[in-house]
Amino acid sequence: MILLKFVTMNNTPIGMINWFAVHPVSMNSTNTLVSSDNKGLASILFEQKMNHNQMLGKGPFVAAFAQANEGDVSPNTAGPRCIDTGLPCDFVHSSCGGRAQNCIAYGPGSDMFESTKLIAYKQFEKAWLLFNNATTEINGPINFIHQFIDMTNISLNYKNYSGHTCEPAMGFSFAAGTTDGPGDFDFIQGITHGSLFWRIVRNFIKTPSEKLIKCQAPKPVLLATGEMNTPYPWQPSIVETQIVSIGSLLIVALPGEFTTMSGRRIREAVIEAANNASKQNDPSSTTQYEVILSGLSNVYSSYIATPEEYQRQKVSPGTVAPYFFNEEFSFVPKILFDTAPLGKPFGAVIKQPNSTYYNVSLFFPVNDKM
Repeated sequence: MILLKFVTMNNTPIGMINWFAVHPVSMNSTNTLVSSDNKGLASILFEQKMNHNQMLGKGPFVAAFAQANEGDVSPNTAGPRCIDTGLPCDFVHSSCGGRAQNCIAYGPGSDMFESTKLIAYKQFEKAWLLFNNATTEINGPINFIHQFIDMTNISLNYKNYSGHTCEPAMGFSFAAGTTDGPGDFDFIQGITHGSLFWRIVRNFIKTPSEKLIKCQAPKPVLLATGEMNTPYPWQPSIVETQIVSIGSLLIVALPGEFTTMSGRRIREAVIEAANNASKQNDPSSTTQYEVILSGLSNVYSSYIATPEEYQRQKVSPGTVAPYFFNEEFSFVPKILFDTAPLGKPFGAVIKQPNSTYYNVSLFFPVNDKM
């Protein structure tokens, strides 16, 4: 975890932001209510501590628990196991008996609510420790770079390999989901070849070009999203990248979920480039840069993996569409009329609470295997 502490000129704390890599998926898919999950709860805990238990959203202090390279980091620390047998899942395919739906990851608590609290408190406690021991002051100019990059045909060199990018596509492993939220049907992770049945189904939607199939290998193409433009482009060819510099601190804002190792390589590459540029501008420079990877920034471009991880197809990198909200359609009818009751303003108490209440106990049958 890396933390920035913000104070006024008279050293009064007014805010903090930290970056820590973990998915906010402690609440599983059986939850039907809005939840800010473990990171949101950690933020609430910190703000209540600093704002002396004021109402949520009130008080001068703001705490943000930001995301880093959490692509393969789960809060469900008890690990995945088969819900039908209790045995560990197939590690390679994250499945049980060939089905991803039976392989579920569990958090440290007795249920998802307790797990959310436990993971939130761990983040809160670490942030509180760093906040109270923050002594290094950041000095120097503030600057930023923001750019839009066409990712469909970039030439690159990596070690002894050279090649170029192409249009995006989603693979079969994408449809398998994750152990924190499995997909449907018979898709499993780690698929490097697609079944005949799903290839036929895919071709009814859009047959991928040979160029796309070759470029995306070893990922078998399930959805040729980069070649699908009806009713609008299914995925963008242009994504945003950004760097914000505060003295020797570089915040690299990138649009996706980086795995642990891909995030580490990004940071190392940025540090090397920044140090080289600093030396070119001033050969006597001794500046040592600190790089923070801030994922899920500006737009969302799915997962970013290393070449080694890509070969295994445990994750299926790809992107999602740019702004086309004005062209989207929905089968859910819009709300035609919504206002306060006649003669009542918004916020009025329609029914007063009872003068007394009784403690009760509720038991919910575990009908859902999640």
